[in-house]
Amino acid sequence: MSLIASPPQPTLADDVALNPHARYAWHELEGPGGLPMLVIDDALEDPHRARAAAWNSRFHLPGPNEYYPGWQATAQMSGEKRLIQDLAKLFLDRLWSRGWPPPLRVTDLKPHSTFSVFGMDHEVARRNGYIDQHVDTFSWIAVVTYLFEHDERSGVDRGTAFWKHRPTDLKTFFLGDLLQAAQIEHLFGLNFIDPFRKASLRLRAASMADAQKQILENPSSTRRLFSLEEDHQWSLLKFVPARFNRMVAYPTWQFHSIVDTSPPQALSTRNARLTYNTFIPYPVPADLGPQPKYQGGGYAAIDGMRVE
Repeated sequence: MSLIASPPQPTLADDVALNPHARYAWHELEGPGGLPMLVIDDALEDPHRARAAAWNSRFHLPGPNEYYPGWQATAQMSGEKRLIQDLAKLFLDRLWSRGWPPPLRVTDLKPHSTFSVFGMDHEVARRNGYIDQHVDTFSWIAVVTYLFEHDERSGVDRGTAFWKHRPTDLKTFFLGDLLQAAQIEHLFGLNFIDPFRKASLRLRAASMADAQKQILENPSSTRRLFSLEEDHQWSLLKFVPARFNRMVAYPTWQFHSIVDTSPPQALSTRNARLTYNTFIPYPVPADLGPQPKYQGGGYAAIDGMRVE
């Protein structure tokens, strides 16, 4: 009796997966040994699939614990867990080239992802005291993938910027307690305790929360929000321009900001700053503090976008 093998059944591709032909570039802010940042061009295997999924989602304005300057939609796509595991391995291998020490592991990582559309009026944001530079210390790595086309010769800046706070010389901020900061310095390359010891002499703050508020919510800053402008408060360290299917990954404790100087009244689903944002948790248990809060208005209507 002869057996006829059945042909292999086709498998469905994941919604998001790293492109095997992607181009990787590590950057260190402030020179060798500085703050790490990974830029991946041609990052996703099928970025148009992710873009279509985004514009088919229902967007909402930020809730009480969401501080993005625009619209967001929950992103739950196949392949996300594998994606953040692969990215976490890249950072851990860079930190620990001879092998990871315990208790580091990536098998249990779970992504927290959204589709985001920038839609904040610049002048309204300024009047409402919006925070531009910020940190996101509830997770380890922030990952932003640009899902829109941008002509860098258009005279409009769009991308992600990284900053130094001039009065304190701080480039990072960590809101956890001292033990957490020491552990994260050891395991993940955070450099905060010594710089903050020096910075504390220039701050009139009674707690870490007060210090963060004093740095991020200083009303004397005069720079245009969402721009590359510098002033007496903030010095630009690095700007990564937006490009379609470019991914930017960086530790969340680095001062960073959205950059988009396009007029909000001209935005539509064709040209809006659409991004796929995902956060990689620490691969060890950690109890981290909250983000700065924003409560105000000024969100621009995006022509053609479905909203709740």
